[in-house]
Amino acid sequence: MDLPDKDLQILRELSHNARITNKNLAEKVGLSQSGCLERVRRLEERGVLLGAYAAIAPEAVDVGVQALIAVRLKRHTRRAVACPPDLPALPVTQGSQESAIRAAPMGGSRLSFGTV
Repeated sequence: MDLPDKDLQILRELSHNARITNKNLAEKVGLSQSGCLERVRRLEERGVLLGAYAAIAPEAVDVGVQALIAVRLKRHTRRAVACPPDLPALPVTQGSQESAIRAAPMGGSRLSFGTV
């Protein structure tokens, strides 16, 4: 996908500060506020801009341990890769037969290992 330079500038600014106001974003990229807002909306509609995310300090939510777990599943079903309620994030990346799961339990929970 070929994006205009202004759109790339907008994406760069949003990647540095997703909470920037439209007014400040427009000033930084040299557009009117309405023109900037229209470009941001278009980037969202086209699926280029997927959303904004919060970076959370692990110690603030009592995450003392994090693990990257390699998993081999017999069957790839929704239930087999369901997220336990005490894990804040469970992104799954799939290769040919392997999955990798990042686990970071919150609130003093412990990781336990076993066979599912």
